[in-house]
Amino acid sequence: MSMFNKNNIIIMGLDMCLKRKVSFYPNGRKDKKEELTITGIGKEIKITPPLLSRIIVEEEVGCWRNSWQIHEWFARHLQEELNSCQEYELSFDTLLELREYCIQVLSKNNLAEELLPTYNTDKNGNMLFDDTYFEELRQTIEMIDEMKKINDKEDGDYYYYSYSAWW
Repeated sequence: MSMFNKNNIIIMGLDMCLKRKVSFYPNGRKDKKEELTITGIGKEIKITPPLLSRIIVEEEVGCWRNSWQIHEWFARHLQEELNSCQEYELSFDTLLELREYCIQVLSKNNLAEELLPTYNTDKNGNMLFDDTYFEELRQTIEMIDEMKKINDKEDGDYYYYSYSAWW
């Protein structure tokens, strides 16, 4: 469903995805096949890759729908405000920075317009900072906290993340 912002510009539905990727060459596997266990958020995968292969595992670790404040943050911090529908790599530290913004806005709601503005507006063009807005911030914090548990458990240097959005 489309909606209009304060400038009567149509804002369409926005889908956003955060992926976690790992790329590695299994050590000590030159002359034998062995089963590997790869852990992810809430799941464990067992594979036996071909010899001498490079393994890339990608998993979707988060998604948002019409969370304009989150998308705007990524646009400002990753895309130089271009708002393009491409995939952008980011570090886990960048996600921790987003988490900190969410925490600040949840603790002081009056910072919302400054730190995490949204395109969602009311009939008069005022930004909407409603229950849904703040729930999306809480969910973003939980999502990043789950990823942090995995990074703390495993060697986080091998992981990288990407963000993409489309409408």
